[in-house]
Amino acid sequence: MFSIQTNSKGNVTILRIARMEFLFSYATFVAFEDCEGSTYRTGERYSITTTRHIGTWLDGRQCTVIPAQVWRDWRDTFVRKFGAAIGAPQID
Repeated sequence: MFSIQTNSKGNVTILRIARMEFLFSYATFVAFEDCEGSTYRTGERYSITTTRHIGTWLDGRQCTVIPAQVWRDWRDTFVRKFGAAIGAPQID
């Protein structure tokens, strides 16, 4: 199963693949839920709006904060694998 949901302003996108969810604020991958229901978010600091997007998506759920450099490595790998399918810019 694969689906994409965006909010009315178009600045939040939720990508669902099987039982996983990936949260994008604007075009930035910032959080995800794995197939076991564990949630993770970037440790990188973003705008107040992006921080609010993450908080709204978490909706009180506990999450693991991943250090910024580790998150960037995950993000880069994810975008290389799935980016074309979601319209994300490619990373060289």
